[in-house]
Amino acid sequence: YFDTPDRAYYSDGIRIRLKISGTGGAFAVQQKTQLPGIPVPGIPNQTFKVRAESPQQVFRTRGDAEAYIAAHFPGTQPVAEWTYRKRREHWKVPDQASIELDTLLDLGSRKYIEIEAEPQRIVDIVDALQLDWEAAVNQGYRAEHAEARNE
Repeated sequence: YFDTPDRAYYSDGIRIRLKISGTGGAFAVQQKTQLPGIPVPGIPNQTFKVRAESPQQVFRTRGDAEAYIAAHFPGTQPVAEWTYRKRREHWKVPDQASIELDTLLDLGSRKYIEIEAEPQRIVDIVDALQLDWEAAVNQGYRAEHAEARNE
């Protein structure tokens, strides 16, 4: 992760990530911005996690990726390095929705589902898959790893 020394981007809900492919052959820069949650239709006290994501910029070398970050996010520097191993399956479903099935290999192969669609479509998919809203996880994988270390 990259940020200014005073964590200005983080304070504004912005994460700047340098992702390295499992083989080290590609370096991707991505910006995610946390937005206010959206209430889940018909489910009290539940909100959808909402983030704006920039398209990934992909580079052949880490140096090129870091130069891009320096040019587009002035004053930033590496502030945290965190790695995890994940296997991902991508499923496109009708009506402009997608499902990501992630297996986090460093957490005993825990499985997570990410559904991307309009709010009502997400509710329809969750209902069709008979998922439990109480089991929904709104925190990121980094928080999941930290929590698992404390168990």
